[in-house]
Amino acid sequence: MEHCIKQNNALNIYENYFDDVYLNASEDSPSAKTINVLKDINNYKRSVAYLSWFTDGPTKLAVAYCNTEFQSQSLSNDSYIWDLNNPNRPELILKPASPLVCIEYNPKDSHTLIGGCYNGQLAFWDRRRGSLPVELSPVEHSHRDPVWKTLWIQSKTGTECFSTGTDGQVFWWDVRKMSEPTEFLYLDPTKKQDISCAQGAYALEYESTMPTKFMAGTEQVS
Repeated sequence: MEHCIKQNNALNIYENYFDDVYLNASEDSPSAKTINVLKDINNYKRSVAYLSWFTDGPTKLAVAYCNTEFQSQSLSNDSYIWDLNNPNRPELILKPASPLVCIEYNPKDSHTLIGGCYNGQLAFWDRRRGSLPVELSPVEHSHRDPVWKTLWIQSKTGTECFSTGTDGQVFWWDVRKMSEPTEFLYLDPTKKQDISCAQGAYALEYESTMPTKFMAGTEQVS
């Protein structure tokens, strides 16, 4: 054992084997520059609540606009799809029933999007069919608080997603029929599925290689 240790100590692990190779490292500090500014075309300027890149290229962007601290009757519910090659006007105006808190392009079908509304509803769009949602979850079968996150699920049909909000519920949906969720879960840390113990969530993440598991970030820092 001692012999092996001495052999190991005798090796110069920091030896430079290639004297003629130089690191081509730039001395310039990392930087970024503004290419385009996409301004809310509404008269009453609103906060950007969420961004989702077009899945088939870097030129289009879906933007959800929502002032989450308060809602005024004078504010528009509209959100936009922008083409970065034309930053002056949105390519399509999305008209939900309530302001969008989040929005996501479908990774399997770039024409479709799912959005979570401030009033707890889920709205599904097909860009080929205009500004109004193709499907909208009924209020009585939706979240009771704003939908802070919705994600598409890796499925054969490409029509399944799930959502969460500060009401402490997770709903699974099939956008072909959004009359009610296909499944639900209360974020109850006691594992008793008691809605009175459910913790509201702001974040949701899903890994397609583990299709039966997901993570939620709650208001209670867990």
